[in-house]
Amino acid sequence: MTAQFHDLNVETLEDGTIRLEQRDYCGESVIIDLHPIQAAFIAGGLPDSSVPERIATLERRMLWMRDRFDECYAALPHDMYERCAGAFEFGSWLQASVDVATEYCADLTTRAHQSAEDGTLQQSVDVSILNNAGCSSEPSQRHNAELF
Repeated sequence: MTAQFHDLNVETLEDGTIRLEQRDYCGESVIIDLHPIQAAFIAGGLPDSSVPERIATLERRMLWMRDRFDECYAALPHDMYERCAGAFEFGSWLQASVDVATEYCADLTTRAHQSAEDGTLQQSVDVSILNNAGCSSEPSQRHNAELF
């Protein structure tokens, strides 16, 4: 692989070494050969400012998904199993979805509750957004009116 980035040339040599070559204003080159592990180590130490925001968004969406599955399951009509031939399959699928989403969100819910109880806002979970969106982790606080 060979790539050019501004005045930096990046090339992968036959032995797998990564060669960085940069020209200075006089036209002379500075060359550094790195083992791929060295390049990965350097790249791993660089901060990515979007990571906390992306994690918070993912956690918020996962909690919302879990709560929506739970709301749908709670809002199923009690006589659905008598009225609908496919109710057992649908109910089983929905319960399995609730179980999977609950498992994926188990530690997210714990951290959201801890930050609310401590009065601290953890960067990864914005509790005010969850509560304002009706995504409380408490079943008694969920709203089912818009489901059916």
